[in-house]
Amino acid sequence: MKSDLAPVLEAKRIENAENRKLVLGLLGTSSVLTLLLILNALWHNPAVRWIMFSTLLPEGYWIYRLAQKTRELKSVLPPDMEAKRIRIGKRHNWLVLA
Repeated sequence: MKSDLAPVLEAKRIENAENRKLVLGLLGTSSVLTLLLILNALWHNPAVRWIMFSTLLPEGYWIYRLAQKTRELKSVLPPDMEAKRIRIGKRHNWLVLA
């Protein structure tokens, strides 16, 4: 039985699996943190607050790893459009911070 799908390189499959792991890890810790915030609002307890604060460390780790991964992305835009994209992004960031 032949497949009509193009073969995928093993390196690309591994990279896709790593990306899925990063996104699912961030999604999981974000969900847990959101539930703990709701629980803390409904039931004030120091234990819940400490668990919530301890969830911030893995959350920061996943955000850091995802930021590293997005830094490796390569643009497919032509050079003139890429320069415009960067200029717009810098202007937007400046306006947001202001």
